[in-house]
Amino acid sequence: MNKMVVLNHKNYLNFYDIKSYLLDINNLIRRDLDVVICPNSLYIPFFRGKYNFLLGCQDVGLDVTGDVTAYSCKSLDVKYALVGHCERKEELSESNKVINKKIINCVSNGICPIVFLGEDYVSYSMKKTGDVLIRQIKEYFSDVLVKEDIIICYEPIFSVSGDIILSNDEISDIVSFIKMIFLRNYGINVRVLYGGGVNEESIKVLSKIDCLDGFVLGNVSVFPDKVLGIFNSI
Repeated sequence: MNKMVVLNHKNYLNFYDIKSYLLDINNLIRRDLDVVICPNSLYIPFFRGKYNFLLGCQDVGLDVTGDVTAYSCKSLDVKYALVGHCERKEELSESNKVINKKIINCVSNGICPIVFLGEDYVSYSMKKTGDVLIRQIKEYFSDVLVKEDIIICYEPIFSVSGDIILSNDEISDIVSFIKMIFLRNYGINVRVLYGGGVNEESIKVLSKIDCLDGFVLGNVSVFPDKVLGIFNSI
């Protein structure tokens, strides 16, 4: 199975950047990588077409006025959706219950959720990572038909800035732990990605973790030359 690389644009590009970005990035994508681009929701229609990447969205709403819903995204050929990103949990107080509803909405509309799991620094320093992940998985996937097209991204919250990166052994142990939970509880071999401080330097080390199925990139994802450097290290 190909490694997956998710390019989460967040809000870094504006309308006038899109044309040149599309031309540049499309020519860099290798066939042996599954590349998913998640643009700002306003720009999703411009990324729809016969490109070498798959299309994702950065969030799905709860079917209330103003939300970008899974139903509407599906009609634009969106295949993947980020769910439970730490910025939404911190800045918008997005609860585990809300994340659960969003996962259900994705699955119901045929969109593969890329679900973020991760602990804060206090939990990590107290060696509570396992407890946090078990609780998140239990509450996120309550009443969800868990299938193999669900993807997990392990992203420790304190690593997002890139100031603190876990060792390869730590990440490997946690990723293996997550896979074990899904195999034991749901009978599936889930793909697990890593996010948090992934850039053209850290990827040289992170790419050596055999059990990882790919990576999620943040602000670096809008710079094609930097993305190429990351592709070349995978």
